[in-house]
Amino acid sequence: MPILELPNAKSPLCQGDVLKGINLFTTNAPWSDGSASRIDSSFAMVLSRPCALAHKKTVVVAQVVTFRSEIPPDPSFAMAKSFLDQMRDGLKSPDLFYLGQLPPDYRGGRHAARLDSLHTVSLPEANDLPGLLLTHRVATLNDDFTRDLHVRLFNAVARLGFEDYGWLPMMDLEWITQAARQDHAKKTSELSTKQADYKGREAAGFENEKHKTSLQREIANLESDVKALTETLKPYEAEIARRHASASDAPG
Repeated sequence: MPILELPNAKSPLCQGDVLKGINLFTTNAPWSDGSASRIDSSFAMVLSRPCALAHKKTVVVAQVVTFRSEIPPDPSFAMAKSFLDQMRDGLKSPDLFYLGQLPPDYRGGRHAARLDSLHTVSLPEANDLPGLLLTHRVATLNDDFTRDLHVRLFNAVARLGFEDYGWLPMMDLEWITQAARQDHAKKTSELSTKQADYKGREAAGFENEKHKTSLQREIANLESDVKALTETLKPYEAEIARRHASASDAPG
């Protein structure tokens, strides 16, 4: 059951239909000037429930965009599967509903519906709609993914999120902070070793420029890792310090 299926030409407009050639707009700033700009988007996905589509003159759609995600280099099967599973479930991008490649040629790259870019579109006359669907509807969601869409729509507005560190109980906070310190110490040690190796080879004269360049690249990567871990640690350690200070200031 792939996410998208080819539509039945005789089916009425339905939730989960992917449409092409639909003009979408967003208001300009300032909001009160009454103007709007067209969004550069070729596709949209229908969100309105079927009964609304049958009785209302407008439909709510989500903008469909190219899905940008960094592909893991030379992935194993497990890494590739995890990469695709995370896109499907929206673990790192809850406002994007993954669709994959769009028919008919499936060559336009990966796509996703933006659940934070919703638009109201006027429907054509009932007699004109079936003919327009033949040219504008390119795909429809599989029933299982339509049900998943309901949950994802709710989560897109209901999940408020938490700070990475503020919600943690004290013992969990100290545990994860110590793990980060361990990672930091390990990378710092690796960096120190590489820097010493570089200095030693520099003093002796590098055997070739390729080896020198390789070591420089390794050192630069380790420096970047150490810097990133240093920044990661700061809010966790600050939170521990804040809680200890609050505890010492507490009465009794």
